[in-house]
Amino acid sequence: MSISLTPELERFIQSQVKSGKYTSAEEVIIAGIKLLEERESIYLFRFEELRLEIMVGVEASQRGEVINGEMLFHQLEQKLQQRRQQTPKNLKVTLLVENLTSGQVAASILEFPDCRVEADTREKALTHIKTAFLERLKQIETLSWDVLIQSLEPTWMQFAGVFKDDLDFKSVIETIQKERSGNDDSEIDPSYYL
Repeated sequence: MSISLTPELERFIQSQVKSGKYTSAEEVIIAGIKLLEERESIYLFRFEELRLEIMVGVEASQRGEVINGEMLFHQLEQKLQQRRQQTPKNLKVTLLVENLTSGQVAASILEFPDCRVEADTREKALTHIKTAFLERLKQIETLSWDVLIQSLEPTWMQFAGVFKDDLDFKSVIETIQKERSGNDDSEIDPSYYL
């Protein structure tokens, strides 16, 4: 296959090779195609989700299960907000590069120890590990799991409300409140506060 590129694209590809991220123009183009493939698969997945939701709506409408427009838009806004919060984040991994006694260079991913490659140069090892990992990610599903951690109540909370129905306790509280709100200073010894 023969491809004609604009001068700007040729300069960009050459700059990527010169930066050491890629060892050849072909690797740059392959990486770009893989990104396009990944974006396209996300688009197709979202398109299929939308198509299924439309089908559900059409079937509900045919059964006479319709809702008013304002409620529909409110529900759609909520779903959109949930999806925005669930959009996948970048996965950050740690690449390990090791110079082997054989002269080869090994590259691996700390978080995925069985994902390891060897190559003639550091650049090739990094390119191969990235490519291998991206291929592996196609087979992996990432999920978020929110774990509810129950907080421990303070120990005094077990006694809260113990006296709520106790008439004697209520009487004591009322007496204390009357004394606090009274303006009678006759029982207070001023030397106590000086």
